[in-house]
Amino acid sequence: MTFAGMNADDAQDKGIELLKLVGLGDRFQHKPLELSGGQQQRVAVARSLANDPSIILADERPATLTCPRVRRSSNCSRCFPANGV
Repeated sequence: MTFAGMNADDAQDKGIELLKLVGLGDRFQHKPLELSGGQQQRVAVARSLANDPSIILADERPATLTCPRVRRSSNCSRCFPANGV
């Protein structure tokens, strides 16, 4: 977000909002090794949404994208249906 010209305070606020989107808003101060593998994957999903991309390319669908909150908020339901097809 810094490279996109966002100031530090706005970037932190947006980061926390993205973590809330994937259900990790209460863990924003934790280090990566303090998170489970699934939580680390959800952080990766939040990071991929940080600069409001038009499209996200991934080699496989993260299980966390089946989370209804993420699918509804980021309009991923068309791209990544819950059944993985």
